[in-house]
Amino acid sequence: MNYVLVGPWDWALLASAGKAAVMGIYLLLLAGIVLMPKALMERAEQQVPLWKNLRFWAALICLVQIVVYGILG
Repeated sequence: MNYVLVGPWDWALLASAGKAAVMGIYLLLLAGIVLMPKALMERAEQQVPLWKNLRFWAALICLVQIVVYGILG
């Protein structure tokens, strides 16, 4: 009887499916950041510079996480 349930190629497939799932979660998070109403993140009447813009920094950090996980994951 063969007790090996998953062969070597199956492990690679499972790893790539896990990588795609995690990157999909980060992409959903990025979409949520981009599509979130401005009133929820900052006051709508104020115009803030880019280096103080919370949405910009959150999206940038999310993109960096996607790239790093895509390369190293």
